Amino acid sequence: MEKRRNTKRTQRTQTKRASSSKRTVSKRAPSPKKVKQEVVATKKASFMSVFMGPKGRFLIVSLLLIALVTFAVLNKQLFIVATVDGKPITRLTLVRELEKRAGTQVLDELILKKAIELEATQKNISVSEQEIDEEVKKMEEDIKSQGGTLDQVLSFQGLNRESLRDNLRFRKLLLKLMGDRVNVSDEEVDKYIQENKEALPQDKKDEDLKNYVREVLQQQKYSQEIGSFLEEIRSKFKINNYYGSLNTLNK
Repeated sequence: MEKRRNTKRTQRTQTKRASSSKRTVSKRAPSPKKVKQEVVATKKASFMSVFMGPKGRFLIVSLLLIALVTFAVLNKQLFIVATVDGKPITRLTLVRELEKRAGTQVLDELILKKAIELEATQKNISVSEQEIDEEVKKMEEDIKSQGGTLDQVLSFQGLNRESLRDNLRFRKLLLKLMGDRVNVSDEEVDKYIQENKEALPQDKKDEDLKNYVREVLQQQKYSQEIGSFLEEIRSKFKINNYYGSLNTLNK
């Protein structure tokens, strides 16, 4: 009986030792997945240590310099506008010279243009592409009747069709904002035709002649009223002009 008890104790002891041995083996031999994760983490840490170290920073700076040089070579016209016997004239030099000659005037035009656009937005006034197309078509027909083309005229003036459309859009926007100041009545048209019959084109039909006279009278009113209208627009908005002080600092 005592022998059986000793045998059972021995078996339980051996079972415990085997279980403990398995746990020890399990701790000492991690799973392949865990090993892979640890290897990846080690590689990342190694890469970051190199990347963030002196060699890594040197590599980054070198790559940036190469990119800048490549960009400058491929886009030379962005930085250099001309050369004289190999000596460059930079775009920055050109811009500074243009600012000296007409910077104030151009800035004033940009300020007024922005103010007019804001006024039009507040009054929900706009100019459609169809309106611009009609104006361009009318110009093309007038120039064609004189033996030329619109593109020839634009090239002579240093413009293109895109800049023409921008100018037409802005002018029509102004005319809409000015409203009654530039509106021409039928009575005014008829009176002008009667008083200037000899000086008007003789080859135009009645309706075309009236439209022509209406545009002439509208242009006259526009020229008379535009100055005071622009001053009114300017006074409606708070305008801060920093160009003068900045220009003084650059001298």
